[in-house]
Amino acid sequence: MSNIELRAGISGTVIEVVCEMGSRIAEGDPVIFIEAMKMEMPEVAACTGEVIELFVVKGQVIPLDFVIAVIRPD
Repeated sequence: MSNIELRAGISGTVIEVVCEMGSRIAEGDPVIFIEAMKMEMPEVAACTGEVIELFVVKGQVIPLDFVIAVIRPD
């Protein structure tokens, strides 16, 4: 199976990074939280696997469709 890119569903500021490279995550687990329009929204893993790349840090402003992380599915 191919690696999965997690992309931002909204533009905003990264207020929390929940995982790091090498972390094991399950489908539906939050990877980061974004603040936009005074609301906090999680970006969640689309599959179970390992985070092999992470492209965000806390405080970073990201645009819509920005690649947040790459997940290697199980």
